[in-house]
Amino acid sequence: MNISGTPGSARIKLSLIVIAVLIALGTLVYTQNLVLRLQEREKETVELYAKSLQFLADSEAGEGDYTFILDNVIQRINFPLILTDPNDKVSLGSMGGVKNVEVDSSLSPEELEEFYNEKVQELKKEHKPIIVTFSDSLVLAKIYYGDSNLVRSLRFYPYFQIFFAVAFLLIAYLSFNYMKKNEQSNIWVGMSKETAHQLGTPISSLMGWNELL
Repeated sequence: MNISGTPGSARIKLSLIVIAVLIALGTLVYTQNLVLRLQEREKETVELYAKSLQFLADSEAGEGDYTFILDNVIQRINFPLILTDPNDKVSLGSMGGVKNVEVDSSLSPEELEEFYNEKVQELKKEHKPIIVTFSDSLVLAKIYYGDSNLVRSLRFYPYFQIFFAVAFLLIAYLSFNYMKKNEQSNIWVGMSKETAHQLGTPISSLMGWNELL
């Protein structure tokens, strides 16, 4: 008599595993798509920023004050961004040259330059720079940028979801095993009582006959 390995218990365990796997995969796919959409939106913002700089650099556009256009674009930037010259030297004096990069105010000009150069190298690993050109030929500047805090946080979100899915599976599995063991224990206790009762009746009869004899 095999109580522990019933087909029903195996199906329940398999169902729990399937549910946990589906939760993990669904979270990974959804979050990855969300991250890609956010990255594409941030790239579009950088491209708009580059086009604004190109527009302001155009001699024909110099007749009016179009800096409000650039200001409006800069306000939308919520991720690290560094504007450099064609040789990757940081243009600190330019409008919106550095955005959302934490800097130690105690750094000397030389240390600050070294810090920004290192930061540019880091941003190179995240995304290709957006090139600012003049007349579609002359390179005026390069824009290096990184992911926003939201995108960085979303990258870790699936791992938290996987952790909770595994925890759910483990708790459900342990609870199921506990209930099964408790059920088996009750069955064995009932069988023991019934066996004792069945054995007790003939033994009592034999003892009675023994006394009569």
